[in-house]
Amino acid sequence: MGKKNNKGNKTLLAVETEGCKHIDDEWLKRGIIVKRASSMAEAIEFLLHQDDEYLFIAINEDRIPNFMEHLPIMRDITSTPIFCITSTYTLEKEIEARKLGADEYAPFAANLEQNMHHAFELLKGIKRLTEERHDIIAAKQYINKNWIEHFDLDEIAKNIGQNKFRLSKEFKTHTGKTLYKYYKSVKISKLKEKLNNSDISVTNAFTECGLDYNGRFKQFFKEEVGMTPRAYQKKVTLLSKFD
Repeated sequence: MGKKNNKGNKTLLAVETEGCKHIDDEWLKRGIIVKRASSMAEAIEFLLHQDDEYLFIAINEDRIPNFMEHLPIMRDITSTPIFCITSTYTLEKEIEARKLGADEYAPFAANLEQNMHHAFELLKGIKRLTEERHDIIAAKQYINKNWIEHFDLDEIAKNIGQNKFRLSKEFKTHTGKTLYKYYKSVKISKLKEKLNNSDISVTNAFTECGLDYNGRFKQFFKEEVGMTPRAYQKKVTLLSKFD
């Protein structure tokens, strides 16, 4: 799961505003190097643009109080386990953190040794979950790249090397959406971008998105957005006059 250096170490991405050499040394004794990000934005940059792979991500809520607003983005780009620790634990906050993508949200243990033991125990049972999330991210990436094409479950599954029935089940379990519903949401988002331009006709917007204006997608759009494509474009055009 983690990228090994010449000594066989793995890397932990710690998200907190300041570090502690004593804690870093204790992790190193266990073969884990600590890499730090001072904010969620910086951590996401590491995940997007650097070559490191991480054993897990540890977020200190006491030092990164606004971490939850960034959790969905982080979860969407990585299958790496995300652990959040806090001194202000509540069950409601745990439910919210897990809903947004955290694998664990827990209070600080009495000492560092207990925190480390807890992390290792969680990692033992999370390998399969991580593999499933990798498939989900790959499926999203494929759809985001090939949104102009017609939906083809067989092609998506083939592209990421997964059985289509297992992929469909995993995707629904982890996202709450079917693959087709996710595809529709991407398609609608692209169509809205086209309709934001008042110089393009609604029918041409559909055509440029690989859609038939007289097909079912017009109804899908209304169900998702709450108005017809034509009404949406009129509303956007009207609002733009007041900008």
